[in-house]
Amino acid sequence: MSDTKTILLVDDHAVTTLARAQFLAQNGYCVVTAASGEEAVETLFSGKDIDLILMDIDLGPGMDGTRAAELILARRDIPILFLSNHTEKHIVDKTRSISSYGYVVKESGDTVLLASIDTAFRLYYAGMDLIARRNELHASRNELERLNRKIESLIETIPNPVFYKDAELKYMGCNRAFEELTGKNRHEISGKTVFQLYEYELAKKYDEKDRDLLQTKGSQYYEGRMKNSFGRYRDVMFSKSVFEGLGGRVEGMVGVITDITDIKQAEAAMASAIEENRTLYMELQHRVKNTMNIITGIINIECDSLKHSPALKSLESIRNRVFTLAELYSLLYVSGNAKLVRLDRYLENIVKSLDLTLVKNSGMVITTRCASVEADVRVATSAGLALNELVTNACKYSRPGVPGGWIEVRLRSHEQNLILEVEDNGMGLPGDFDISRTSGLGLQLVKGLVKQHRGTIDVMRQNTTLFRITVPENGK
Repeated sequence: MSDTKTILLVDDHAVTTLARAQFLAQNGYCVVTAASGEEAVETLFSGKDIDLILMDIDLGPGMDGTRAAELILARRDIPILFLSNHTEKHIVDKTRSISSYGYVVKESGDTVLLASIDTAFRLYYAGMDLIARRNELHASRNELERLNRKIESLIETIPNPVFYKDAELKYMGCNRAFEELTGKNRHEISGKTVFQLYEYELAKKYDEKDRDLLQTKGSQYYEGRMKNSFGRYRDVMFSKSVFEGLGGRVEGMVGVITDITDIKQAEAAMASAIEENRTLYMELQHRVKNTMNIITGIINIECDSLKHSPALKSLESIRNRVFTLAELYSLLYVSGNAKLVRLDRYLENIVKSLDLTLVKNSGMVITTRCASVEADVRVATSAGLALNELVTNACKYSRPGVPGGWIEVRLRSHEQNLILEVEDNGMGLPGDFDISRTSGLGLQLVKGLVKQHRGTIDVMRQNTTLFRITVPENGK
């Protein structure tokens, strides 16, 4: 297809038209001429490929240039540049109500004419680009609204009360179970803070926990109290996690509430019955595990629908973190031990999950060398989250397309300390990398988890990259 632009030159002066057509042709344009307004309209609607109209206003008897322009623009969007000898105000004013791309006086000279034509084309294509962008924005907004409706429908399927807030800790929405628990509908809740919805002492505790979560990121689990729709206090378990936008910026949080009032009352009534206590606690673990699995399933559905979206990596990161915690609850449920977990099995299960998705996609091969170690649940939680982030980091700096890439995870106990190592032979960290000053969310989370247990993290770089985490076995 030729890039040569075609101009329809409309002028009733034959000699002038011929000279101007030759001049435009010499400057790279293809020129079609019309001697009247009627001929111009007929030419354009005959199917000729015209890119711009150079329109005289005074075309003698019959239709003038402004009327011809109105008829043309009523049926086709095309740049029109008026060209006339007239500079009288009433003549120029006739063109103001028409979507034209300029008014050029014939005596202005060839340079001005060429510049005006070029400007008209630029304005036209800029306008077309703006319309296209506006249409894309409209389509994106419609798609976002569709996704929001889909997410809301999915959240409604969760039997536990679910809520979500923005980065200013204002409620964005909730599910029907949350409405039933609080006795407030979502329209009453949306846009409000906890201080506008609950009594001050409860609201203050909720707000402090929310702000801690925004500061530390990751996930948060704690027990609290809520007043239900009948005005009675209920003991509940809050399970919350932040969600991030582009660039890793925290945009809000989502929370799931599990009513544990009955469990708490049963524990108080049967404090001496150890076996019953264990059964009740296991039920709580099972319920939290199921809730996390529901959330993981929802995120997987969204990942499948956002194959080419910038939000995909953020959703996958959230999914892996939720799975890490869900796997811990699964092991606790199976083992029947609420305080200790086989850390080696837990980490190996996490590695297997990451190997099925993240690691294989990076072209790396991952192996484990984990000694049999039991650990406190808090230490295991932190170790699992840290492992997830370090393996993710290793895949990030892999060598795509280069065979022989490997990651090795090692765990051992030494002098009442647990030592977790993740080593890889990828591209390596940037030359100016400093673990104490890293801004990446994943490594910041690792640092926070290690600090929480008064441990240390060391980074060694030679032919490989090695992260070594050392924490006390009791986590204190």
